[in-house]
Amino acid sequence: MTQDKMLQQSDSSASFTSNFSEDTQRKVFVFRHAERVDGTFRSELSHWTDRAFDEDGKYKPFDLNMPKMLPKRHGGPQAFVDDTPLTELGYFHAVLTGKALAMSGIEIHHVYASPALRSIQTANGIVEGLNQPNLKINVEIGLFEWTKFYEYLARWMTVEELIAFKYHINPHYESLHSKHELKMDETINDWYTRSHDITSKILENSQGNILIVGHRGSPYSCTTQLCGLPIPTEDDSDERVLKIQYLDGIHIEEHENGKYRYAKLPIPRFSCSSFTN
Repeated sequence: MTQDKMLQQSDSSASFTSNFSEDTQRKVFVFRHAERVDGTFRSELSHWTDRAFDEDGKYKPFDLNMPKMLPKRHGGPQAFVDDTPLTELGYFHAVLTGKALAMSGIEIHHVYASPALRSIQTANGIVEGLNQPNLKINVEIGLFEWTKFYEYLARWMTVEELIAFKYHINPHYESLHSKHELKMDETINDWYTRSHDITSKILENSQGNILIVGHRGSPYSCTTQLCGLPIPTEDDSDERVLKIQYLDGIHIEEHENGKYRYAKLPIPRFSCSSFTN
């Protein structure tokens, strides 16, 4: 079965309501973040922050799909230009995903997220939906997306800022990768290798089922080499990654001798109409 087929979520209700067998297979779920504000409210005339913040920096949403509140952070409105939040629908989608995992009998033991706000918010929504009160998010810099898309790195929110906004953040986690270790001229081999190395270290340092929330390419970059497949060419990677929609994910399971294999996601698709009234 190809990787693209493994990415497809089951569309049968049977897979949603059935429970997993009680085995010792370790499960890893890697998701893209949910719907982002800057992708939804894109305009050639102005940035969404120009409309959402007044001259005093006070935030006021101009659409029902915009977040009702934004966390306080260093840098003010400009910080959200470089590090966008989720839409209301995006966060709701994340909560539904967590609920779907819980209804499928999945228990998550550790959660890791890219330092990008959209990834952290998605992870927080999934944790909320899972209804596992003691589950905390480990913010891992090494899970940030391919740096070829950036001229510079944003100033991400600090752990203290995230906790102040009541996000489920682990205050004691120390990232395995530092910001200054991210190269701005990454090749596809660099990106896949970084993603693989970080995911491998996460697996080595923890036990139980793992949830990772990253970016559009993360479902592939974090799992390809774990499942014994080679790093793709840039053209092949682009072809796969462009098919990944918001909160698409990949599920892999550990089998004998520590090898991982692709498995079907145990949750159904999320569908909605795209419209503006």
